[in-house]
Amino acid sequence: VNFEKTIIPDEFKNCFEENQEVYLLKRLRCIESDVIGIETVYIPIDCLRGVELKDLKDSLFNILEGKGYTLIGSEATIQAVLMSKTLKKAFN
Repeated sequence: VNFEKTIIPDEFKNCFEENQEVYLLKRLRCIESDVIGIETVYIPIDCLRGVELKDLKDSLFNILEGKGYTLIGSEATIQAVLMSKTLKKAFN
């Protein structure tokens, strides 16, 4: 799990307000303990105020609902990449 304040990448700037502060959240996606991918999320800092790294092992959807947000959808992109040694370890 990686959870840090970051700069919005150019390809996502149209999804956020100008100069909005965001977190980069990277975590393993699992089904029945099997790693199926690495999830990368850019999310406004305001949406996760008070959330700690340990909390992010749970459902992001549930965390946001618990903070009073109503989610009506999401967008996902799947990208194939060559695995580094670090990625290979995550999938083994």
